[in-house]
Amino acid sequence: MQFPDWNLFAKLCGARSLGSHIYPKQNRDPRDEDYNEVVHKDLVKFVAGKNVSRKSINRLLETYFVHAEERGLDIDGETAASIWRQLDNIFGVGDEFILLSDHRKKLSDALPDALPPRTRDAFISFMSLGKPIEDGPNALRAKLAKIDDPVWKPLYGELSKRLEGANEVSRDVIDILQINCWLSLAFCFWLELIERDKPDPSEQARVLAKSSELFFATEDGQPNPRKAVARLLEHALEQSEFKTKSAFIETAFGSSEARAREAHRFFAGTDIPTFEKTRDAYRASHLGDKENPQYDDLPILIAQYVARSFRHLKEKLDTPLDDHLTPHFIIFELTNRQLQARTVGEPATSTSADHSIKNEQELS
Repeated sequence: MQFPDWNLFAKLCGARSLGSHIYPKQNRDPRDEDYNEVVHKDLVKFVAGKNVSRKSINRLLETYFVHAEERGLDIDGETAASIWRQLDNIFGVGDEFILLSDHRKKLSDALPDALPPRTRDAFISFMSLGKPIEDGPNALRAKLAKIDDPVWKPLYGELSKRLEGANEVSRDVIDILQINCWLSLAFCFWLELIERDKPDPSEQARVLAKSSELFFATEDGQPNPRKAVARLLEHALEQSEFKTKSAFIETAFGSSEARAREAHRFFAGTDIPTFEKTRDAYRASHLGDKENPQYDDLPILIAQYVARSFRHLKEKLDTPLDDHLTPHFIIFELTNRQLQARTVGEPATSTSADHSIKNEQELS
C-alpha cells in the first residue's frame, strides 16, 4: 500500500481526487482523445504508486502547468523552473522507469535549502515512514513501543493494539499515521512562518493564539476541528466589507436558493466546501492578497485538512478514533501548553510539531 497516499492527501485538502486536481475533465481537449487517454493512464499509475517513466512524469507536470492558470493557480516561470530542477535531482534526467518507493531519500535531498529547518526535518522523517510500514505489523509495533513521549503514547498505544495479531498493517493504521504526519507538518510550517515574520515574542503568542482558535474552531476552550473551514468562513465574513451575511454569500457562493442553502450548511459546519469554493469566499472578503493570491492558499489548505482529516478519522475508519486520541486534540493541547509558557515568559522549547518530529524520527 502506498505511503503516503497522495490521493487521500488531495481529497483531505478539498480536491475531489489527485487526478481531478492534476487533469480535471473540463480541461481535457475533446479533439485529442489519444492524448487524454495517455495522460489518464499516467495518472492511474502515479496515484496507485506504480512504476512510471520519466516521460510520464514530464507529461503529467506539463499538463498540470498548462491548465493551472485556468483553475486560478498562479505558477510563475521561476517556480516552474525550480520544480523541473527538483525533478532532475530526484529522478535524474533519463527516461528510465522510476521506482517511487526507492526515492524517498532523493526527495529529501532535493528539498530547497530555504525550507524552514524544522519543517524540513519533519518532511524527511515523514517520507521515511514507509519503510517500517512495509516491514509489517510486528516491526511497526516494535517501533511504536519505543516511543515514550507521554503526550503521544496513548495514540501510539492504540495503534499498537490495532496491529496485534494482524498479518498486515491495516488501512486504518496507515491513515492515522499519515494524517498525524501531515497535520504536524502543516502546523510546524505555520509556526515557523509566525516566528520568521513576527520576531516579537508577544506578537508571536498573539498570532499563535488566534491561529489556534481559528484552525481548531475552539468553542468554550475546547477544539471542534470538524468546523475549521466554517470558522474560516466566519472570519472571512467578519473581515469583509459586506453589511449582511446574505450579501457575502451571494458574492462568494452564488445567488440561487440552492447555493444559499449550501452556503448555510458550510457556515454551520455540517458540510465542507471544496478548496476552490473556500478560496472564492476567502477572496470575496479583503483577506485575499490581490498582489500574491497564492499566499491565500496556506490557511485555506490547513483549515481544509484539519476539518476533512478529523471527519475521516471519525467517519471513514473501520474503527473510529476517540476524540482525545486524534492528532487534532493532541496538537491543540500542546499548542495551548506552548501558549501558556509564552504568556508567563518561559522559553517555549518544545512545540507540538517538535514532539511529532521526534516521534517520526524514532519510527523511521
